[in-house]
Amino acid sequence: MGKNEESGDMNRAGKDKSANISDINIQWDVNNGTCSFENLPVTMMWINSTLKGLMAGVQYMVGTRRFALALQGEGRKSVEEDWGIMSGYPDFESGFEAIANIAAVAGWGRWRLVSIDRNDKKCVFRVHNSWEGRYQKMLGVSWGSGLLAGKMAGYCSKLFATNCWATQTSCIAEGDEYDEFVIEPSQREIEDEIENLLKSDDATRADMAVALKKLQEEAAERKKLIDELENKNAELENFNYTVSHDLKSPIITIKSFVSLLEKDVKKGDHIRVQHDIERISRATEQIEVLLEDLLELSRLGSVINPPEDVRLTDIINSAIERLSGRISEKKAEMIIHPDLPVISCDRERMVQVFQNLLENAIKFTEKGKIPRVEVTCVVKDEEVVCTVRDNGKGIDPTYSEKIFQIFHQLDPDDEGTGMGLAFIKRIIEAHGGRIWAESEGTGKGTVFHFTVLHKKTA
Repeated sequence: MGKNEESGDMNRAGKDKSANISDINIQWDVNNGTCSFENLPVTMMWINSTLKGLMAGVQYMVGTRRFALALQGEGRKSVEEDWGIMSGYPDFESGFEAIANIAAVAGWGRWRLVSIDRNDKKCVFRVHNSWEGRYQKMLGVSWGSGLLAGKMAGYCSKLFATNCWATQTSCIAEGDEYDEFVIEPSQREIEDEIENLLKSDDATRADMAVALKKLQEEAAERKKLIDELENKNAELENFNYTVSHDLKSPIITIKSFVSLLEKDVKKGDHIRVQHDIERISRATEQIEVLLEDLLELSRLGSVINPPEDVRLTDIINSAIERLSGRISEKKAEMIIHPDLPVISCDRERMVQVFQNLLENAIKFTEKGKIPRVEVTCVVKDEEVVCTVRDNGKGIDPTYSEKIFQIFHQLDPDDEGTGMGLAFIKRIIEAHGGRIWAESEGTGKGTVFHFTVLHKKTA
């Protein structure tokens, strides 16, 4: 084709930009393949090929009955633009006549309002030559004109200000002269109908596939809950064992020194009596600290202040300020990377997390070595990954998970209760995050990583 011929064809196509059919303004954009009827977008397609293949494929994929219900739902959703036109007329009848005229030109068939009863809120509609009925007839199937039914029900729901349902009483796909719909108020909802369909014995194979998928999801969720329950039971079993073990030690001490105290009192050995009282007092304090830590641990799992957006730099500075005495005493080097992100958290609890990690990093540094602690944080998707790296004693990789268990102490000389990292883990988990530790072994330092939500989105 020569340039002149091509230009002529384009010019001829360009002239066919608009038309007026049955008083409906139609606009074409041939180059972009778009069309509008009274500013309502429409698509042209061949009924016996394009539309037939499209609808048959979708129906086969999702199942006939659910497909018909879904079409009704989409028909209801499509009335908003139509209603914008209809509401510009003095009454429903004239507004419906206007939208019916547009529908006829667009190939939806000839619509007619047969009757309307405003007292009983009931309407009857008939549609001749609907495209839904025609392509179903070509396919040799009949599941009803769902989009039309949904549209008519949607119009009446707007008109009567109540939910309405369409019952199709005639269907051209089954050989009737027209599609007819009776619209009345109803409590029926599309979602409920689909749910009932899945529960019925006559659901299609596609419906059963959806039901099976639902069961699989429920089974996966149940397995997850069972795993979580097993983990909680294991944690509770470990908790019971460690509590009884750690409480037993000071109780045995108290019993032993009470017995010694009685003997020393009888002997009149005042120096030994004082020593016995001091040992009993220390054991009592140990029990008190242990019980307070247990109480605090139980609170961490359930009580948390409302989250707020806080810059990590402010949180870490607060933790460093609380440790200023120990940092100064050990001449510790604190390296905090600049431009740290904002996170969404319970500020006080997060200060406790950093305070505990920084304090451990300083405390568990080998004798004669200057503690060096580095804090970095990076944003990954919706999370912030915080890292606290030290040059301390390090840990055996075998114990990288056990250190977060309550009362677990790797250093026998540590005077604490062994609950610090358990506290941190509980706080992080209450924020929806996770924590883990890495170390190449003893003497090679430890790296703690934990995640927390990035700042709240608007």
